[in-house]
Amino acid sequence: MKPTYEQLEQQVLDMAVQLANAESKCSELAAENAELKSGFKYFSYSEMAGFEEHDTAESAMKSADADLSGERDEASSEGWSEETDTICWGVIVQKAVENKFEKPSEENGWIGWSDYALLPPIETPDTDSFLAEVRAQGVEAFVMDFTEPAVMNNGTFYNEDLVEASKEFAAQLRKDGAA
Repeated sequence: MKPTYEQLEQQVLDMAVQLANAESKCSELAAENAELKSGFKYFSYSEMAGFEEHDTAESAMKSADADLSGERDEASSEGWSEETDTICWGVIVQKAVENKFEKPSEENGWIGWSDYALLPPIETPDTDSFLAEVRAQGVEAFVMDFTEPAVMNNGTFYNEDLVEASKEFAAQLRKDGAA
């Protein structure tokens, strides 16, 4: 039986809602990604210059390239220096920052201390939620693949416990991703 015009119209409306939801999720993920990238700092390192921080990737690359040029200029007939392979540049995503400090004093027996943490903390709730949904859909695909042959066999499930446990596991994955 062919679907009616009204049924087709409803299917199109349902698909439009699904598309809008997918576009919204993509926007959320893109915003989260942009936020993560916006706070990046860059570094360059070589044995000769040490560790240097930079505000742009271009600056870090230039510094590393300058160090490499210096090594190239100093390369002798015996070859490159052993330190050449330490030259690098990269992205600082998190950095150890002192976040607690107590000066030595009479009250603490002249024993001071400090603590460090990797900052900024990286939280990706939209990405975590999206990945939890992907995992849950994978479990559900397994359940469908497992149960489809059983359904075709007079609707009898050979292992209903496995099917139920898989459905509960998919629900738990979604719940963990939303937390």
